[in-house]
Amino acid sequence: MWWLLLGVAMADEPAYEGTTAVEEELEESNTNLSVELGGAYATGNAVSITTNAMIRFEYDWKTNRFAAFAGTLLNLSKVDRNGNGTLDPEERDDPLVWSQQKFFGGLRYDRYFNERSALYAAGAVERDPLAGLEWRFNEQIGYRHKFIENDTTNLHLETGLAYNQENFATGADGIENADRLDAHYLAARVFVGFQHEINETVVISDGLVMIEPLVGSFATGGLTNWEDFRLTNDLSLGVTLSEKFSLKYTFLIQFDNQPVPGFMKLDTTNLLTLVASII
Repeated sequence: MWWLLLGVAMADEPAYEGTTAVEEELEESNTNLSVELGGAYATGNAVSITTNAMIRFEYDWKTNRFAAFAGTLLNLSKVDRNGNGTLDPEERDDPLVWSQQKFFGGLRYDRYFNERSALYAAGAVERDPLAGLEWRFNEQIGYRHKFIENDTTNLHLETGLAYNQENFATGADGIENADRLDAHYLAARVFVGFQHEINETVVISDGLVMIEPLVGSFATGGLTNWEDFRLTNDLSLGVTLSEKFSLKYTFLIQFDNQPVPGFMKLDTTNLLTLVASII
């Protein structure tokens, strides 16, 4: 789901200077490494521990870019088992249980032909068992084009193909953690990315990705299910604190029109993180 990101691959607008022609390749390389961290700890009437983290790496050389990312979103809490709206004494003695357990990561390579156009290849993995997804792997190829690129605003579009392999937490055949794949399918991928600098310290970004199956899988008996699409929207607001640090608020929407049976279609996540630019 993430990446999404999602569903997700690395699709944030790069700080890549580009070239006006392939012959005018950049002579100097450029490296970026950043880490995002956030968390919360609550005791008393409610008991929970929440943490989220992400690391991003980008390396540009000549007309090439390599990127890698990995992250996690975890939450442990004590559960109101009897549903009376409070934690009873016996419930307070219960151990903490997982209420969120997301992991994601990926690799990506871009080959720029000019300052606006590139081909890309990517691979990603994600895990979200509380949404019914034991594992999802995907491999992608596609084309990227920048429609707007100036000092304050960037707008780009990506179109391509994504091959997905999925293992559901419950197993499509009803067997817990089935060894075989529950679904694999070829899908179309469309991504729209937008970024705007409101002023010298505030930046707003938004990324919308859609995955639409083209060729069916085990779960559909080989037939294409056009209604089994996924949407992910990643809206963020960043505020620069210093040369190395910034605050970032993220509102993530993940929609699966045909989720694993027994699970909900829509997930939303609000995150506030501290971003450290190491390189």
